[in-house]
Amino acid sequence: MNGRAPTPAQRGDWLLAQGRHLEAGQCYAAALASQPDDAIARCKLGLCLRATRRFEEALQQFDLALARLPGLSMAHMDRGNVLADLRRPAEALAGYERALALDPANGLAHCNRAIALRDLGRLDECLAAFDAALSFGAPRHVVLANRGAALTELRRFDEALRDFNQAISAEPQFALAHWNESLCRLVRGELREGWMKYEWRWRYGELGLVPREFAQPMWRGQSDLSGLRLLVHAEQGLGDTLQFCRYVPLLAQRGARVALQVPVELKTLMRTLPGVDRLESESDPLPPFDLHVPMMSLPLAFETSLATIPSQVPYLRADPRQELAWAARLGPRDRRPRIGLAWSGRPEHSNDRNRSIPLEQIGRLIDKRFDWISLQKEVRAFDRAALARLPLLDVSAGLDDLAATAALMMNLDLVISVDTAAAHLAGALGRPLWLLLPFAPDWRWMLERADSPWYPSARLIRQDAIGNWSGVIHTLTDALACYERPAADTGRGLPHQALEICIR
Repeated sequence: MNGRAPTPAQRGDWLLAQGRHLEAGQCYAAALASQPDDAIARCKLGLCLRATRRFEEALQQFDLALARLPGLSMAHMDRGNVLADLRRPAEALAGYERALALDPANGLAHCNRAIALRDLGRLDECLAAFDAALSFGAPRHVVLANRGAALTELRRFDEALRDFNQAISAEPQFALAHWNESLCRLVRGELREGWMKYEWRWRYGELGLVPREFAQPMWRGQSDLSGLRLLVHAEQGLGDTLQFCRYVPLLAQRGARVALQVPVELKTLMRTLPGVDRLESESDPLPPFDLHVPMMSLPLAFETSLATIPSQVPYLRADPRQELAWAARLGPRDRRPRIGLAWSGRPEHSNDRNRSIPLEQIGRLIDKRFDWISLQKEVRAFDRAALARLPLLDVSAGLDDLAATAALMMNLDLVISVDTAAAHLAGALGRPLWLLLPFAPDWRWMLERADSPWYPSARLIRQDAIGNWSGVIHTLTDALACYERPAADTGRGLPHQALEICIR
């Protein structure tokens, strides 16, 4: 630089190349303070903001840059990436297509367009777009790892595994390929291989998982636990914690003194889990411990196979006082059967487009032969009109945490749920559960089968084609037509034979 001090933009470029996005962004912001019309600096600031997950601010910078220079192909693509981060795939797709209109040979834009098409459920178009990405020179390992995910959704598993293997051969440390392979193997019931690949989650940054750094070693299943203090820490969603906390009693049986750390929403409920020596929320200071293990590494540590899944339920229980409070609120149980309904999960979930059902659509089931109770704590804006119109009791004000929901479920005859935390809670409590699944289900529900090795009281009702909730609702309608409340509620669910007659 001829002995001159670098400009803020030049220093930003150096920091950006080093991956120091926060500092680079500060430099670009300083550059823009004196040159606000510098569209390139705005795009680079947008990249830094996206890298630090400040998506709305990043989007604003790309909008300002494109208002100044609308012909910047890469800016349209990078703006599309931010929209994809914000779970706005239709707008992301439009951005990629504008980028390609300006630069048809942009292989990365073709790849990102394919991913947006996948997120919109347009899978045949998605595969063609991946082919275009390969032909225009997009990084082969990136295209194959993502195309394999689309093939997994189409249940073309052998082709998906070929793509993952080729991606890994081309780039052995590419975490996305390993992660997607884990999901493909687990959904097929190949648990041994799947659990090992699942450990790549820590290296796939898009999941937002940050490994805990402790001086104490991680327990991987080999060492003796007798008398040792073991920290088990939750790491993902509430449903994951509800499902995999089942391993804690097994750790206690091996002699461990288990300290369990869970999200605050679960702390009250987890007091009922056997084998817990210390219980902490994620905001509490940690007690002393000798070893630690992330909760979703426990199946690998226990070498869990289909035959050895710990499936004894219930392993969680409701507070009897809360049960009685809900009983008083709902009235006598000798009236019509009570059904709890959970029709949607968190909108931020990466697969929410596939797993949730609009209330207007599933509301066709709701009639006066049953008492229907909503299990939704949060109701989306577009569902509120249907909720107000349907004979569906909204008790969201009483669902302070999942312990309250558990107590409510103990007063229900049946839970009908999409794949969300409510389903895991019903399963962990041993409550009768009808679980509604998309054509490409989450890995834990595997394929074809109408039962779950994780939750004996659950019966699975699956889409027979991508997006076909109408078929699921038709099956539910037939099942409810022959539904009979069990003569005695044992907490073990409906008789298998009677239920299978209804839903086959």
